Amino acid sequence: METVLCSHLLGIAESGGITTYAGLAALVGLDVDGPENRRRLADILRAVNTHEVSQGRPMLSAVVVLKGRKLPGRGFFDLARELGRYHGGDREAFWREELQRVHDCWRDTPSNDTTGSG
Repeated sequence: METVLCSHLLGIAESGGITTYAGLAALVGLDVDGPENRRRLADILRAVNTHEVSQGRPMLSAVVVLKGRKLPGRGFFDLARELGRYHGGDREAFWREELQRVHDCWRDTPSNDTTGSG
C-alpha cells in the first residue's frame, strides 16, 4: 500500500499538482470517514515524509490537502515541527513553500530515477 501511495504522490509532484486525502485514500481502498483508515493513511504519510526528509528532500505529502480547506491537515504541520522544518507562524505560507520545494524537487528528478520510500 505504501508503495502505491508513494508512486502516486511522486506522479502528482512531478506534474506540479495536488490531491486530497480522500482521493489518495480511495486509491488504496481506504475510507477517510473511518478513524482507523485515517490513522492508517496518516501513518503511511508520516513514514513517507520521514524518509523523504532523511534523504534531504522536502515533505512529499505537501501535495495532499483537505478537500474543504485546501491545506494539509494538522498532522502534516505537527510532523513538520518534529522534523525541524516548521517552527510555527503562518501555516499557509510554510505549506506553499514546502509544496513549491516538492514540485521543484520532483520536476527535476523523475520518480523512475529514484527509489523514493516505497
